[in-house]
Amino acid sequence: MHTGIRFWLLLVSLCWTAAAQAKTGGNASPKDTLFIDANIDNRNPYVGQEVVLTYSLYFRSVAPRIADSGKADHPGLWVQEVTPEGYIRSTPSTIGGMDLRKAVVKQFKLIPMQTGKLSVSNYRLRCFMPASTGVGTENRKDIETIIAAPTATIDARPLPKSAPAGFSGAVGDFTLTLSSDKFRVHVGEPLTLSVKISGKGNLNAFPQVALTFPAGFRPMETGVPTVTQEDARHAEEAVSSRISLNPELPGTFRFTPVRLTSFNPWKGRYETISSGEITVTVLPGAKTSSQTVPDSLSAARPERANWIPPTAMIFMSVAVLALIAALFVFGARRGRAPAAPQEKTPEPPARPASPASGSAEALRKRVYSALRKAGVPSPAGLTSQQLSNALEGLDVEPACAKALLELIKMIDQAVYTPGNTSKDELEALNRKTDKVLESLSRKGGS
Repeated sequence: MHTGIRFWLLLVSLCWTAAAQAKTGGNASPKDTLFIDANIDNRNPYVGQEVVLTYSLYFRSVAPRIADSGKADHPGLWVQEVTPEGYIRSTPSTIGGMDLRKAVVKQFKLIPMQTGKLSVSNYRLRCFMPASTGVGTENRKDIETIIAAPTATIDARPLPKSAPAGFSGAVGDFTLTLSSDKFRVHVGEPLTLSVKISGKGNLNAFPQVALTFPAGFRPMETGVPTVTQEDARHAEEAVSSRISLNPELPGTFRFTPVRLTSFNPWKGRYETISSGEITVTVLPGAKTSSQTVPDSLSAARPERANWIPPTAMIFMSVAVLALIAALFVFGARRGRAPAAPQEKTPEPPARPASPASGSAEALRKRVYSALRKAGVPSPAGLTSQQLSNALEGLDVEPACAKALLELIKMIDQAVYTPGNTSKDELEALNRKTDKVLESLSRKGGS
């Protein structure tokens, strides 16, 4: 739910836990307390497996306004908020024999990046309750109350050993497709290929699959991967990537299937899926709309109804030319010199499209890809300390390693709070990414 979304909820509730009862001596009035619950759909996932954390508010009969109160702590977890609905709905619920109502106020997708017990804690909600109801209470200020959600904990299991060589961190149940916008093109006519990965899993936490194409095709442009929702419950998503190619040779070309190796947590095994293959025919020469003119044409007989004698045609042409000449002479006699042509100010060179127009997730994938090329096998699954140790073992200069860890932290912040990151901040983050990765690509970051 976006910060500041307000809604009025009727509120009176029973005590949520025995601890709450003990705190008030067992005589707490239900109307004086608000309760929030934290529920995780899977408390024992594998490393890299996506789970959903849901915060629900239980109430009975008063009208508070609510807003977030700070950010929750989640060390070792990749976190992304699920886009909320514009209107928060409540449903009936019964607890301890009392009829209450339940409203989902916040939902997160969590991905454990390491094994062991990992927690999300310190999530708080600000509630503004009317002081009272009745005559003369319209101008009284609301009473602010801050309620804390219980700590949500998972116990992440390690992935099975002996992972296949092509495994890059994908955990879930996916499908993979390869498509083309056309299958017959001419030399020089652009061709666009699309790769789509869809299903349930950590689509945002592993790099995109590699696309290979036959010799004779030159890559022109690669689009930023886009994420779409496949169902209304946000259970399944899809990530699509596009690349534009320029065919330079005629012939028939076969694009081999794209493959993805992933771990399926529901089946407990590694799987490799592949797309279908595509065949594209490239025709020689550029496509043209001009028609070939034959060497000789048979004379056509004009229809008498619309026929104009040749002498009349000649007379009309001479008259038109004479009129044009007269206008030209008249303009010259007016003695008005034509205005000197103004110097054309050269236009500044077009600024190349900034990669920062992409999402923060795309920047993080670039960083992880660069780390793998530098010799870090699975950077997405490492803590900051583990990554620092790995960089030190690769003889990366301390200044470069420090800048890299700071960059990853800034990118994670932009990923976790996408609505609070402006376009200018993304552009600055992109420039910093270019600078740090360029330093990493040199020998040891020196």
